[in-house]
Amino acid sequence: MTNSTPDELITTGQALARVADDMKGEAIRLLDLRGRCAYTDAMLFVSGSSDRQVRAIADRISAKASELGLVMVGQEGSESGNWVLLDHGDVVIHVFYRPARMYYDLETLWADAPEIELGFESLQPQF
Repeated sequence: MTNSTPDELITTGQALARVADDMKGEAIRLLDLRGRCAYTDAMLFVSGSSDRQVRAIADRISAKASELGLVMVGQEGSESGNWVLLDHGDVVIHVFYRPARMYYDLETLWADAPEIELGFESLQPQF
């Protein structure tokens, strides 16, 4: 599925995660799905504390992905700000409003996937 090397995939995922962190995204996780998923090699999960923040994080990540040369395969949910899905082929990004992330709990589908080190400490939600 991938056109990138393992190192490029990690570097790209980390760059997108850092954008989310710069936008005060919370509970950022980058999972390595190579060999576990037919449609992507990595999945990035980010939470926002409001619908406005979710949309802002998604917009900034999308701009960075474009800057890195990633083609947008698809995008869903940007109108609501509850859950924005950005499909960039090798990396799929889920930006959730906190309660939606807890409700859908997508990460449990990939519980056996290794987590890619971000290179920074992600903010954890303050409830």
